[in-house]
Amino acid sequence: MIKQTTTLIFILGFSFATLASDFREVSWGMSKNEVKKIEAGLKVVEDKEGSLVYSETVAGKDVLLSYDFIDNKLYSGIYMFTK
Repeated sequence: MIKQTTTLIFILGFSFATLASDFREVSWGMSKNEVKKIEAGLKVVEDKEGSLVYSETVAGKDVLLSYDFIDNKLYSGIYMFTK
C-alpha cells in the first residue's frame, strides 16, 4: 500500500507542475515552435535561430517581448520598453 501512495503522490505532483507557466503562458525548456503557438496572436518583429521578438502592449506601454533559446529550449523571456 505504501508503494501505491508514493506513486500517486508523484503523479499528482507531476500533473500540477505541468500546469504552471514560468513567464506569460510559456515554461522554460519549451521549444521555439511551442512558444510560437502560444504567442500566435502577436506581431513577430524578429525570428532568428536562437530568438523570437514580438511587439506587445503591457500596462498600456509598447514593449518588445523577447524569447531566447539554447538548443531549441526556452531559457529567457523579457520585456523591453520601446519608448
